[in-house]
Amino acid sequence: MFGYLTAFRDELRVREERTYKAIYCGLCHTLRERYGLPATAVLSYDLALLATLGLSLAAEEPQTTERRCLMHPFKRRPVTTTPAPFHYAAALQVLLAAGKLADDVADERGGRRLLAGAGKTLLASAARRAADDFPEAAAQILRRLEEQASVERSAATEGEFPSLDACCHPSAALLAELAEELAPQEEMGTRRALHQLGY
Repeated sequence: MFGYLTAFRDELRVREERTYKAIYCGLCHTLRERYGLPATAVLSYDLALLATLGLSLAAEEPQTTERRCLMHPFKRRPVTTTPAPFHYAAALQVLLAAGKLADDVADERGGRRLLAGAGKTLLASAARRAADDFPEAAAQILRRLEEQASVERSAATEGEFPSLDACCHPSAALLAELAEELAPQEEMGTRRALHQLGY
C-alpha cells in the first residue's frame, strides 16, 4: 500500500528538490503535532504527493520556515506547512497506515503479526483522532479495505485467483476518492482530474 511513489530526483532542479524535501518534512511535523510522535513512523512519500497536490490547489500561499526535529536535531531544515492540505494528508497517512496494520494482523503469521499488532496498538489513539477529524475519509477507507479483504477471502475460499484488476480496484478506487476531495465540490473538472490521477 505504501512506498510506491517517490520523486525522480535526477530530474529535479535544486530548488525543486529543496521544495520537495520541505513538503516531506512539513508532513512529518504535521503528523507529530496533530497525531503524536508514533504517527511520524508511518510517514511516506505517497502522502507527500497528496500534500503537494493539495498545496497546488490551496488558496493560501505555502509557508516555509526552518526548523529542527528529532531526526535532524543539530541543523535547521526547510519545512513547508499549509494547514488544510497538510492536515488532510497527515490524517489520511494515519488512517491508511492503521488499515494496513489491521490487514497485516489478519494476514501475517508469527513475528510479523506481532509487530503489526504492536504498531496497530501504538497508532490506535492517532487513528481515532484522524477519524474524528475526517469521518467521511475514515468511512471510505474502512469500506474499501473491507472490499479488498473480501476479494482476498474469495480467492482463498474458491481457490481461484481473481484478475489483477479485481485485486487492484479497491485500493485504486479508494485513492481516487481521497484525491478528488482536495478540490471543492463545484470544481468538477479538477475533481475528475484528481480522481483519475488517484486511480
